[in-house]
Amino acid sequence: MKKILAYKSQSEIISSIVLFVLLIISIFLILMNYKFVLSDIAQAIQVILYVILIVTLMTILQLIIIILKPKVIMLHDDEAIYYYKNKKKFITIKFDEIQNMYAKVSLWTKPFLVYTAIVIMTEKKTFYLRHMSKMNEIKELIQHIAYHEE
Repeated sequence: MKKILAYKSQSEIISSIVLFVLLIISIFLILMNYKFVLSDIAQAIQVILYVILIVTLMTILQLIIIILKPKVIMLHDDEAIYYYKNKKKFITIKFDEIQNMYAKVSLWTKPFLVYTAIVIMTEKKTFYLRHMSKMNEIKELIQHIAYHEE
């Protein structure tokens, strides 16, 4: 019988929405300052505006990816982990194939010690499991089950 191991990260959704709103406001304020005439904007400011626009598009894509994930993102039983990439597709990682695992911290979130992925290495492949709440606790639980730690 499969048991729930991890849920989709609600805080990641909220932080992505907040970032998106801040980026839209900054774009609007820059354009409003130049009365929405692109030719009046200095080239350096235009570059900054384009970078902000690219980051905004990436934030939208990340938000779509996170929202489309199922609420329960990871299940487990006595033999394997089942990580749901979307509502129809999942990957299976057998406990006896796990060679190493750790929680990855992104360069940008390092000061806050926010885990951005659980990395599970097997002999055949390396898996990056993302967008889960309580990643460090999930990693420790997987290690406990996989290595039968007492």
